Amino acid sequence: MKNTLLVPVVFISNLLVWLCLFSFFIQLNSYESLRTLSSGIYMPFLLKLVARALYLFPFSLMCALLTSYLFLMRHKSLVFISVPIVLLFTVLSVLFVIPFSYQLSEQYALFLATSDTDLGETRTVINPPGYIRSYDGNNRIIWYSTSGDRVSPVVAALNTAGADGNALKVYESALYSTETGKLSGGTTVFAQNAGGKDPLFAISLKLPLYLASAASDAGWVLDSLHTAWKYALIKYVVLAGSFFAALTALWVLAYMTGWRLLNMLLVLAGFRFLLAIYPHTTKGRLFQLVRRFLPASVDSSLVPPFLLATMVGILSAVGLALLIKKLILRNRREVFHD
Repeated sequence: MKNTLLVPVVFISNLLVWLCLFSFFIQLNSYESLRTLSSGIYMPFLLKLVARALYLFPFSLMCALLTSYLFLMRHKSLVFISVPIVLLFTVLSVLFVIPFSYQLSEQYALFLATSDTDLGETRTVINPPGYIRSYDGNNRIIWYSTSGDRVSPVVAALNTAGADGNALKVYESALYSTETGKLSGGTTVFAQNAGGKDPLFAISLKLPLYLASAASDAGWVLDSLHTAWKYALIKYVVLAGSFFAALTALWVLAYMTGWRLLNMLLVLAGFRFLLAIYPHTTKGRLFQLVRRFLPASVDSSLVPPFLLATMVGILSAVGLALLIKKLILRNRREVFHD
């Protein structure tokens, strides 16, 4: 009974944890955010963080639901109470919570439009001195100090030798343009954009391929749900309902085998597959294939819900087969003991 009563606590606590983690680290992955924080300016970052949290709220809900499934897999509870609780959370999330978050997001966007939340143009600030950087092909440049829009001294290893045959040049100073981002000394242009994203540090913010791919797929889902909500409420309900139904159907994978760790990996893999397959339900060969077999009177926006409903049907059939198998094994054990 205690585990059953903990289901709402697990869901809400995980929702808050996922929302805070995703929002903070994704916003922190922005070069402008890092530069602003390093300059001691915190308010624009915090305001943008709230906007990021509102955008990621539906995805955090998905993760909270998955965590609730795993909690019920790991801990025994009263099934006839815990399962309806999770299903109720899912329905309430689709019908009320997510649309409410979209309304807040729209209002907050208007607030940001009238607030001083600019994180700053990176071009207006020259890159920090003391580092060798590559600019404009093979040019390698280093300057040792900055004072306003002037840097000095400048050592440049140019990709082409000058008239004197030397490619290595030392200049007493160079001038940086905050308008164009150029760093030049006299008639020589050392870098076309010496104040953009620092090439030495910006590359470290690049996500690994597997994370970038997951973020792209998740963003596609979130944008589709938001667009459907703005277009028509009924379209949103159909799309979000089918997607969260497919998400709920992943519950079956939590009981696929007798190994709980493997089951957890199956649930996570199923969620990743759901995110990966969704973009293909809105365009591409899979979309065109299904669209070809559906009547012309059926709107194309119903193709993704149709494919998601098909996935729900397949997982439900698998779940029913697993239930029948467990019942058969239980009856055999009872007959054996008798």
